[in-house]
Amino acid sequence: MTNWIGLIIGSFAAASCEYLFRIHQGPYSQIFPLAMILALITNYGVFSVMQGASSLISGLITWTFLTQIWRLVFTILVLRESPHLGAWIGFILVIMAQISQRIWK
Repeated sequence: MTNWIGLIIGSFAAASCEYLFRIHQGPYSQIFPLAMILALITNYGVFSVMQGASSLISGLITWTFLTQIWRLVFTILVLRESPHLGAWIGFILVIMAQISQRIWK
């Protein structure tokens, strides 16, 4: 259960950091403290996923899957933009990797 909480919080922090970089217009030094906090939370999320994963590839697929979901949510609901075709294709490929990982065991 702790691994899932770390995964959700860490992937949300990663997508939040990307959103922050996207909307910020000033110099990086203005958002550096917040970016560092989000980076630490993201690193904890990656650590917790890798601790609970059966292999490195399995952990990376799981991390990418949830991070991609948060990216699409931020793009559609927060930025009010339409994701380009490459984002959707990447998301579909990650879903296919997740499905094949579950089946192949």
